[in-house]
Amino acid sequence: MATTGEGDRPGRDGLRALVVDATNLAVRSYKGQQEPPLEVSGRYAVGMLRRAVTQLQATHCIVVFDHPAPSFRKTLHPGYKAKRSLETHRISAAMAACCQACGIPFLATPGVEGDDTIRSVVE
Repeated sequence: MATTGEGDRPGRDGLRALVVDATNLAVRSYKGQQEPPLEVSGRYAVGMLRRAVTQLQATHCIVVFDHPAPSFRKTLHPGYKAKRSLETHRISAAMAACCQACGIPFLATPGVEGDDTIRSVVE
């Protein structure tokens, strides 16, 4: 997770955006709980996200997932993320469903890695 602005201060415009690599958060939440049911893991990850927004006093939150469709990187380099299992996508989908149920908007762009989407949003 990263915030805009310098250190603990909001940016010049008074905004503090929290930008989240949600695929990473979802998988870490799932693995950290010794692989609970996906719905439980998704709710836990959303709870972590909400705590981060509160603790960091974020005025905006941008949640970004990797899209399950192959990205342009995978097309260029077939071995890219070759060890990533379908489980990763199921874990992310569970968190995305919880985000949707809680009214938390998120991005998942077909053909683009979540990290690349985050970079575009931050720039």
